[in-house]
Amino acid sequence: MPFKKSFKKAIVWASSILFIVLIAIGFLVYKLKPTDNHLNLIPNSTNGLLIINPYEIANELKRKPSLISKLDITQFLTADGSYGIHPLSKIVIFQDSLYGSSVVGAVVSLIDQHDFVSFIFKNDVQPIVVNETEIFIENNFATALYKDAAIVLYSQNLNIDQQQFLDYFQKAIIGSESNNLTIPKSNNHFTLWNKKIDHPLVNFCSIKAHTTTINLTDSGFNLNSCVELKDTFAFNPLKLNPIELGSDEIGKLSFSLSKSKTTKLLSFLPFNLDSTKKYFKEKMWISAIGYRKNSVLFRDSIVLNENFSIPELAIGIEISDTVGIRNSLNYDSCCIQKQNYFEVSSTDFQKEKFYLYILEDQLLLSTKPFETANLSLDFHTLSMKVDLEKAIKSYTVKKISQQFMVNSVKSFNPQKINFYSYEKTDNKLLIKGTINFGDENEHIFETLLPAFELLSNNLTL
Repeated sequence: MPFKKSFKKAIVWASSILFIVLIAIGFLVYKLKPTDNHLNLIPNSTNGLLIINPYEIANELKRKPSLISKLDITQFLTADGSYGIHPLSKIVIFQDSLYGSSVVGAVVSLIDQHDFVSFIFKNDVQPIVVNETEIFIENNFATALYKDAAIVLYSQNLNIDQQQFLDYFQKAIIGSESNNLTIPKSNNHFTLWNKKIDHPLVNFCSIKAHTTTINLTDSGFNLNSCVELKDTFAFNPLKLNPIELGSDEIGKLSFSLSKSKTTKLLSFLPFNLDSTKKYFKEKMWISAIGYRKNSVLFRDSIVLNENFSIPELAIGIEISDTVGIRNSLNYDSCCIQKQNYFEVSSTDFQKEKFYLYILEDQLLLSTKPFETANLSLDFHTLSMKVDLEKAIKSYTVKKISQQFMVNSVKSFNPQKINFYSYEKTDNKLLIKGTINFGDENEHIFETLLPAFELLSNNLTL
């Protein structure tokens, strides 16, 4: 099927080629930093893109020359041995729309146009020449060659005709002379950019757009993100530092939204808190405090955790009046007073109890009893931390296939995910983050090498 072939090409291109072939060859052959002139071909209508910077990734490799000797480059090469792509020039993968259909494209710098066309098209496709630009079209796959660069376009819609591809390429090439996209030009290994994000969760958080840079390190990845907000007051500036986990916590997300958004989030709880919501404020956190061992029955006896383990959760909400909220719970017929907490049932779940704790400045909700001293109770503007090692070690496997997956993940020795907002200015939220995994004595490339080998064995052109 055309989609499967194209998908395989995209995967091999974005992984094996970019990380191994291009970087390794560029490391050995090319010394000068390439230009970014081909980036002008990125269409002005682009909604989002990923920029991959092989030159800077090669510089990272230079810090550990022994890594090159460990990479068996030949296993990643095609029979022809060349793709026609400049090994160290930036590669852009972008998303756009074409006459109402979603399309995925790429912009690359070339050293050999013939080799590149042979890589993209298996069959002998004859070009259409428009204003000295060669355009190759086969079904829903198209490529335009312009000067020393190329635009590749793929659409899942088989009904897109030849003229629509031609019109799109013409607009992109004409626009390249006066490209007005605000694309970040940096020395980062990877750059993610979205002009407009349309997703229910993102819209709920009033996020409009973002630019995120990702860099490889000895122990994993470093991330920096600039998030543009639709609403200046969507997030309240609080603690601008990394979050800490308590001894019972696997992971935690802490944030401070507007009061209306916090109240709306709590409306999704499986029990009614209407009598107490007038005491809720803006700050909130959610923690995973283990995995459920017993079956969770939802309404008509559907077992939610039959095939996979689900986490036990604890939620903290800032409150304005401790006495008022305690009185409200005492008068609520659904709540049962225990020694140091309230117990409440849910009509959505069978035989499930939920637990409410009242502290000095917050109400805690949980799916199981716990010691409050074993949790971090801090509120943040936006912060998240996950102990991946603890999460995988404590996960209860439900199926044999999951055991293979868990063992595969363990082989990469995952450690932690950590990100936090370190500054809020007007309508922008600045975020730092790290993803750590691998042995402390080996570089991230060495940790990821088995994944590249797996791709090369299963995805061949």
